[in-house]
Amino acid sequence: MSATEKPLGPHCFTFGDGLDLQVHCRRLPAEVARVTQTLQLDVEELFANLLDWDSGPLAAEAAAGGAGEQQQSPAQQQQQQQQQQQQQPDSKKLCGNVAANQPDLIGLDVWPAAIALCEYLARRPQLVAGAYVCELGAGMGLPGLLCAKLGASQVLLTDYEPVVVDHLRRNAEQNGVAPRCSFLALDWFDRAPLAPAQRHAYHLLLLADVIYAAAVVQPLVATLRALLTPDSGVALVAHRIRRPLIFDRVDKIARLQEQDEIFEEFKGACQAAGLHLRFLSDGPAALAGEEPLLLAIGPSPHHLQRFPALAQQAAGAGGAGEGSGGVQGGSTAAAAAAAAALATGAVEDS
Repeated sequence: MSATEKPLGPHCFTFGDGLDLQVHCRRLPAEVARVTQTLQLDVEELFANLLDWDSGPLAAEAAAGGAGEQQQSPAQQQQQQQQQQQQQPDSKKLCGNVAANQPDLIGLDVWPAAIALCEYLARRPQLVAGAYVCELGAGMGLPGLLCAKLGASQVLLTDYEPVVVDHLRRNAEQNGVAPRCSFLALDWFDRAPLAPAQRHAYHLLLLADVIYAAAVVQPLVATLRALLTPDSGVALVAHRIRRPLIFDRVDKIARLQEQDEIFEEFKGACQAAGLHLRFLSDGPAALAGEEPLLLAIGPSPHHLQRFPALAQQAAGAGGAGEGSGGVQGGSTAAAAAAAAALATGAVEDS
């Protein structure tokens, strides 16, 4: 059975005394950690480079002939450019998950980064009590639902896929926190659905493993600015470093990228927008992609200090995913082990 065909099932996540969350989800952290997305390879780029691999006159002639057949007049080219500019960005196509006419069900899975966020907040309920909280790209909404249990005044749970938002609502009802929660299908490319009262209204934003497509970096940062309170707002980000598999045009070999360029672009975009960054966990295991790293982002460096950094653990010790956060049917420790295997280039079929 493929991942997309797998039915949702009930699972219990525990983050401390009285902090149990019952949610219906599709795949657990140990399963999604094996997703080969960690070793992304742009097939079209690889194919283009293979065509150029020691290509001779015949290949060049064929390429020239193909280009000639597809030539357009200047008027046609201008019309095509205008049509492209008028088109609304297709988030599903840009993220590369599914076709535009199909629901994107990746949010039905629970990712290790969501567990890391929950564990961090469960141990520091003072960061949440009385706050207005919003989770972006919430998926099954574990961090947001936990904040509602920890005493947040209001929690807005958002995802760009309406099907996922419907499941979010059911999970909130199942955990008895629906009165404190609101729900919104929000696409970062189109912030029009945000009500005036929701803009610049949130003390805490939650982002768990949502930075995986370069196309959404700028819209995401703009959304952070639109939602955070101007002075004291903080976005708490959990992200697992990904080093995609790329094709080296010089050496003509496939290799792992030296760094997570999409995450680097996100950090740069935040700084360019006047936001400050504070790493809460960036030890060797997090930087190697073996466990999620935690990052606090906000307009005021002073308010970022309210979020304590985690003590770095020695190499080989248990990662941030281990500890109080347990899940029936899969362990976060297993997820970290699977992620470590992927980071070293060992691909496992999910």
